[in-house]
Amino acid sequence: MAKHWEDFGKYLRGLREQQEMTQSDLATQLDKSSSEVSRWEKGQRRPKQDSLLHLANLFGVPIQVLQQKAGYTPEFDWLSSFLGEEEPLQEDIMLTATDQEKEELREYLRYIRFKGRILEEDKLT
Repeated sequence: MAKHWEDFGKYLRGLREQQEMTQSDLATQLDKSSSEVSRWEKGQRRPKQDSLLHLANLFGVPIQVLQQKAGYTPEFDWLSSFLGEEEPLQEDIMLTATDQEKEELREYLRYIRFKGRILEEDKLT
């Protein structure tokens, strides 16, 4: 069953096919099994952060795009750690983020909180 990161699999497959790589080729590049790459592409699993970094470097795409598509967002990681479905994100992105990125994250979190309040108010009416 696909999780919140099912779009990641489609995106990864597209990147791989653009480079005319097989799943086996990609697995070899990442030192992973072909079945692991297959599970990523089917949306059954998501890669760990270190694999995302390798993918970003290999395909020349921003790591943030891969993280978002793979479901590595602050609210998802909090929810996952709360529910115990996934290991919580080990890195603290605020330690490595630029000032501009920190402000963008703060704005995004404000939006998420606002959206949550609106949805909650809609449930009450």
